[in-house]
Amino acid sequence: MISSMLLPVLLALLLASYCIAGIPFGLVFSKLAGVDVREKGSGNIGATNVTRTMGTGMGVLTMLCDIAKGWVCTFFGSAILARLVFEGDPAPVAPTGAFGWTVACIYLACICGHVFSPYLHFRGGKGIAVGFGAALGFSWPIALGLLVVWALCAVPSRYVSAGSTCAAVCLPFLAFFIYYPASFAFVAPFVLVAVIVVWAHRENLGRLRAGTERPFSFKREDEAAPEAQSYHEEQGEVIADRAGAPDETPVDDGRTDAAPRTVENARSEEQVELADMEAESRRAVAEDKAREDAPDVTDVEDALQEAAEAEKPAVVFGDEPYVSKLVRRDDDN
Repeated sequence: MISSMLLPVLLALLLASYCIAGIPFGLVFSKLAGVDVREKGSGNIGATNVTRTMGTGMGVLTMLCDIAKGWVCTFFGSAILARLVFEGDPAPVAPTGAFGWTVACIYLACICGHVFSPYLHFRGGKGIAVGFGAALGFSWPIALGLLVVWALCAVPSRYVSAGSTCAAVCLPFLAFFIYYPASFAFVAPFVLVAVIVVWAHRENLGRLRAGTERPFSFKREDEAAPEAQSYHEEQGEVIADRAGAPDETPVDDGRTDAAPRTVENARSEEQVELADMEAESRRAVAEDKAREDAPDVTDVEDALQEAAEAEKPAVVFGDEPYVSKLVRRDDDN
């Protein structure tokens, strides 16, 4: 009875989870506000880009809806499996149960639906919020572990992508060690989830390596542009490939999308640096010349001693012309 019902019910739940998780709430909310979030910022439909583009309120709403759709899929999916296949007994589909892998597959379907949305020509978000919600639906310890890993990486660095990729990589290990000894069938879907999420962040990882990834801010993109520009200038931003470009060619370093810089601005900064270096060199030369022109203390002391022996008027320190005159007079005598 179990074997005949399990496969069709599971396939139906996988398809339903894929379609539910594929709902692009970020795009829906931005469209209602008259903006296409895919044309703003990074072009992603996730909560991070929605926050940068539409503000904190819209970003939080998007994140909550993404979490909710993941939770609905795994929570109700496991309940339906228990009801239709296991006569209402939830133990077989629990993470420690013999059929816990079925809910892990539903988890995988949620991530695939969000990252490869069927409503957006199989393009979508990065799978972080929906993954957290799906974990809450069947295993709060895994969800808590993901949240801790994400916070430890994202909060100090201010890079959401860093925390997201670290959480994704840790997901299979959390599933294995929390429910040790977990079966391969239970862990394998989480390994695929980690691969998909890291792949979805491939552009972010490239910008992290290049040092051009934008730090997260709760402000909208137009409000956060000056702050992001100041942040990266403090990090010692260097523009190396702009000297041969036309003077008015916009140069976008990838750090502040709303504030492109020009080659002329870069050259102005270089001229200021060269002027500072030249002024410093001039000061050093002036100090050396002043030391060379200063009177020799030994010569002045000798002159004072000779004047005293000859019962001549005393000479104060620094009166170098008079001292020289006395010395010449003695030589003539």
